[in-house]
Amino acid sequence: MAARTAAALLDDITPVLTVWQEIRMEWAAAPQRQAITHAHGRILLEDWLPTLHQNSAGDLAFVQLRASRLLNKESQKPEGDKLAALWLQQLLANAVGLRCDGIVVGRDVLVRAAPPPPGAMAALDDLLDLWQEGLCEPLPVTLKTALVSLQGKNPAPIYDGNDHLPGEVRKNLNLFRDYPDFAALSSARTGLQRRGFAEYAAALYRPFADWLETLEWQAHP
Repeated sequence: MAARTAAALLDDITPVLTVWQEIRMEWAAAPQRQAITHAHGRILLEDWLPTLHQNSAGDLAFVQLRASRLLNKESQKPEGDKLAALWLQQLLANAVGLRCDGIVVGRDVLVRAAPPPPGAMAALDDLLDLWQEGLCEPLPVTLKTALVSLQGKNPAPIYDGNDHLPGEVRKNLNLFRDYPDFAALSSARTGLQRRGFAEYAAALYRPFADWLETLEWQAHP
C-alpha cells in the first residue's frame, strides 16, 4: 500500500519538477534584490521586490513554484485569487522602471504573464488610493466575488457559499461582521463618493481581470 502511494505521488510530482527544472535552466536568479520606492499623494511605498530572474537575452521575470493547482475545474482557466500577488509584483516592478514577465509553475499547469501594459502606474496609484480609503472603513468588495461579477456571472454564491463551497464571507470575520451576506454587501454604500459593490469591483479589480485575460498557460505533460 505504501509503495503504491509513493509511486502515485512520484507520478504526480515528476511532471511539475521537470517543468520547474527547465524553467530554472532558462532563468537564473539575479544576484541582487531590487528596492522599490514609490510616492503617491501622501503615501510613500518602500519595500523590496521578490527575487528576480534573468534569461540569456537579459529579460527579467518573477519565477515561482506553487504546490497548489492553478486552474479552475469548471472554466479550465487560471484562478485569479492565486495569481493576484504576481500581478501586484509586476505593478510594483513597473513603478521603478522594470518590465518583468511572470512565470508560475503550479501542480497542474505552467502560467506565463507578460509585463503590464502602458498605464500600469495609474492602476497602482488607484490601488493605493483605495487601500487608504479601506483603512477608514471596510470596503464592500472581495476579490473572488468581484471577479465573478466582472465576468457577468452571479456573484452571490461566491460570497455567500453553499453546502459544497464555503463563501468568501466565511473566511474573514471582519467581512462577516459588516457584510454577513451578499445582500448586505451589494446594498452598502461607503466612502466620500458613496460607492457600492459594483463601483468598487470595477475600480479595484477591472485592471486585474483584464490582465488575467492576457495570461498564457500550458498543462504539464
